[in-house]
Amino acid sequence: MKNHKLLFWITLSFFTTAFLQAAEQEPPAGEKPIRVLVVTGGHSYNQPEFDKFLASFPELEIDQARLPEDRARIAPGLEKEFDVLLLYDQDNSPLSDEQKQNFVDLLNEGIGLFALHHHLSAHQDWEEHFDLIGGRDFFQKDVNLFRGKEYPRSTFIDDVDINIDIADSNHPITRGVKPFTIHDEAYGRCPVHPDVHVLLSSTHPDVQQTVAYTWHYGKSPVFVNMLGHGPSAWKQPEFAQIFIQGIRWLRDNRP
Repeated sequence: MKNHKLLFWITLSFFTTAFLQAAEQEPPAGEKPIRVLVVTGGHSYNQPEFDKFLASFPELEIDQARLPEDRARIAPGLEKEFDVLLLYDQDNSPLSDEQKQNFVDLLNEGIGLFALHHHLSAHQDWEEHFDLIGGRDFFQKDVNLFRGKEYPRSTFIDDVDINIDIADSNHPITRGVKPFTIHDEAYGRCPVHPDVHVLLSSTHPDVQQTVAYTWHYGKSPVFVNMLGHGPSAWKQPEFAQIFIQGIRWLRDNRP
């Protein structure tokens, strides 16, 4: 009898633990998963660790695309399949006029657009890309003539401890986040549109003052975060909180 009781409690404990673990992997009751298309290409990154980071958010339903081979997917109609387009690419392969127009038309239809870290350096030969995401990293030339003004080459320094200040603590993306220090790759001298809504900033001498911001293009809300180079950033609790709150904000503010 004692053996049967022991077996009963062991079995009950096993199924209770399994149930709780499964429950943690599901979105809250009544809420649909947030559908995210993650786009990479043109820049190396730690794919296993980044995939692990993405999988740590049970409310996200992730699909992957890679540029330039999956370029045709970024076109009107994608907004019906996904809530958020997360751009983590640095693709600088030539774009046809049709491909450029497809990107613009998609944002005019309305989808949440998340430009993360090195995507700021994508599409260096497409001037209007600056309008889509509200900023740019000039990484190819020492002197860059852009819309009648000269800009020096942007800078990047890896393995830097960056102090991050919260420029707007009331915004849904940064709500509940206190100033923090993150070990990441630092971007500097990146032109940003004067009308962006700044969320994160830094006073580090080697770092861009505006680190993260929101923007709009067409019917699409846009969130740009220059942080996020590798595992040291992805494992930072504040980065993770801003990341998921950013995705929720994009989902909630799309048409």
